[in-house]
Amino acid sequence: QRDALSHYLTQQTGDILAVNGPPGTGKTTLVLSIIATEWANAALNKSEPPIVIATSTNNQAVTNIIEAFGKDFGTGNGAMAGRWLPGLQSYGAYFPSSRGKAEAAKKYQTEDFFNSVESKVYTETAQAYYLQKARAAFPQEKCESAGQVTELLHQQLTGLSERLQSVGQQWQLLQQARQQLMAVSENPQHYIADKQQLLLQSSSETEQFILSRRKWQEYRASESMIFTLFGWLPSIRTRRGYQIKLLLDEILGDRMAGFQGKLPEGVDAYIDSLIVQSQNHQQQYQQQIDHAEQAIAEEQAAVRNWQEICQTLGHTSGQELNLAQADELADLKIRFPAFLLATHYWEGRWLQDMADIDNPAKEKTRTGAKSVQARWQ
Repeated sequence: QRDALSHYLTQQTGDILAVNGPPGTGKTTLVLSIIATEWANAALNKSEPPIVIATSTNNQAVTNIIEAFGKDFGTGNGAMAGRWLPGLQSYGAYFPSSRGKAEAAKKYQTEDFFNSVESKVYTETAQAYYLQKARAAFPQEKCESAGQVTELLHQQLTGLSERLQSVGQQWQLLQQARQQLMAVSENPQHYIADKQQLLLQSSSETEQFILSRRKWQEYRASESMIFTLFGWLPSIRTRRGYQIKLLLDEILGDRMAGFQGKLPEGVDAYIDSLIVQSQNHQQQYQQQIDHAEQAIAEEQAAVRNWQEICQTLGHTSGQELNLAQADELADLKIRFPAFLLATHYWEGRWLQDMADIDNPAKEKTRTGAKSVQARWQ
């Protein structure tokens, strides 16, 4: 049913959607969902109400839809329950053949019903009844006209629409956060522990290189003037080379394997490059740790937000819901209340149109009120 409804909601003007299935698979329920969705969306957009025509070679298929609406959508709980206009028993009009009118009128709202209620007497009674229901629903608000009430209802409907949108948005944010975390590592905690160990090793290495540079500088500062003045002599040059090599092996060890410069002039620059390289590694490891921790924090925040969304939908267990399960809860916690709000919105709009028709001071043509009967249905 949800898949078929999604196809319907995404089709283009002129498209035809065929839904086939044996008895009991939810075809009538799908029709109710489509009608309720159009009904609520039109109210949300303050557009003209939808006119939905159900027709069949078998009248039972049509009456099934009308009766299902009365059974499944007609009650509700609290101040929003039921209809806010007196005498309404259905959400649809039934137009049988001429010979079946009298019998159909006993059970359904036929054309004669609408002819009887579109009168000044009924609308005056209905206005008072409607405002009484509205004041019970909005005791803290000003409900002196149908226009004021429809604005209040529209505000409530907008809030529910935003809540419904947030369900999909929060689920999408949760999936994005988890994808980003998986991109870091399948086991982020182990990943962070490994990077922290590498950061510690790199920090220690940097300190060792700084110490090595100091020892090298101390050696150079205390080097005998003989080596400087007579370093061109083979015996002195050899002795000096041995001392330098012994010192560098002591302070740099295997790192000297990468030295490509000239001794001793190139040693300072080489040690400085080792320090820079090690510091760059430190920065890299720290950035990787920060990125992983941020990904974990964002995933945890997304989980909390999703849990809060699910709790507002009535979910109380610790097990995480998927989007389909949350969407199912939204039927009762968001969509059905939205349908009731839309119903009362269109009732109020009908009263407004009837008042405009009855008031000659309003420059409103009958053409502009063609949707009056549709707001009943």
